[in-house]
Amino acid sequence: MTSMTFNRWMDVYKPIESSPQNIFFETWQEETDRIKKICMERGWDNSHIWTLLDEDGKTWITNGVRWVNRLNYIVTEKPFAPVDTNDYLEVKL
Repeated sequence: MTSMTFNRWMDVYKPIESSPQNIFFETWQEETDRIKKICMERGWDNSHIWTLLDEDGKTWITNGVRWVNRLNYIVTEKPFAPVDTNDYLEVKL
């Protein structure tokens, strides 16, 4: 696991806006369909999708599409490129 501050993550991965001044996409079907469409139109895969999570009062962002404890999704211009299949990034809020 690698960790990074939120501000550094914003600079490196460049989240796109879901609406003006908002980078968070909702988790319901219409929004996930919208995320898929955005990625498809740009030729992007799931490595551009991140999940905002909350567990036991701790909130963070991690790469990939997660289902458990998810609050929102985020789509970034730059994909996450893991070193190996078990590698992930935790963004501290």
